[in-house]
Amino acid sequence: MKARTEKRIGRHMLVAGAVVALTMALSAGVAFAGINTSATDGTATLNGGDLTISSALQAGTFGGTLTGAAQVLNANGAGGGTAFSGFSINDPRGIGVGWNVTMQATPFDNGTVAGKDIAPNSLRAPLFAVVGDEGSSALPGALHAAASIDTGSTGVVMAACDAGGQGMGTYDFTAVENAPWTLALTADEYAGTYTSTVTTTVATLSLPALYGFSPASGSAGAEGTLVTLTGINFTDATAVAFNGTTAVNMTVVNDTHITVTVPEGATTGKIVVFGPGGTLTSATDFTVNGS
Repeated sequence: MKARTEKRIGRHMLVAGAVVALTMALSAGVAFAGINTSATDGTATLNGGDLTISSALQAGTFGGTLTGAAQVLNANGAGGGTAFSGFSINDPRGIGVGWNVTMQATPFDNGTVAGKDIAPNSLRAPLFAVVGDEGSSALPGALHAAASIDTGSTGVVMAACDAGGQGMGTYDFTAVENAPWTLALTADEYAGTYTSTVTTTVATLSLPALYGFSPASGSAGAEGTLVTLTGINFTDATAVAFNGTTAVNMTVVNDTHITVTVPEGATTGKIVVFGPGGTLTSATDFTVNGS
């Protein structure tokens, strides 16, 4: 009995030894494979789209009864009227130069009694609340309070994004707290059916966007270095300054390039481009030799 027991123990030891040997062989193989590695770079090319009104404003209607006194009608379903809808802006351009939304309406024209129209500045658009879809950048930084948009001339900028990366994505506009559009009537309005056309426009801001400049350094004065600025919306640029010193010789070559000579008295610092929409400052300093 003792011999048979030892034999079983011996078999168990042989099985255990085989497991250990197999484990060691696998470990050695993994370590050896790690010595031979390779790497390659992946690329991603992203093309920009177009700035659009992705969901258009649907005009509401006003309805009411003349009372012989001045009154304000609300486009909210009361008195036979219907509410104006919201709208959406989509900016997939991928350039972060901002945009603005302008609203303009024609004065209400009386289609029943010719010449008896509602006076301008009677149609009032509400203050809008803006919500960006998931992943969109910062919301428009400027929102106009409720305003009359049937001015008879230019429209009203109801929302604006700056050139610092605001407004990249999709944004939904709705009236704050469901405030209604309103129409102000005088006491002597004529009965009839009136029509006004409301136009919503989204456009790129005129503020220039400065992407860079070349060369990065140079001389100032009579033999000043000619510097080329690269960006967007340069057409209406009015001036360029080097660390606070305005350049005398500046040429707007096209919408994306400006050439400018480093002026006398300029010192090392930021380059600033001035335009109708404001100013834009370079991310890096221009180095003036010897300053």
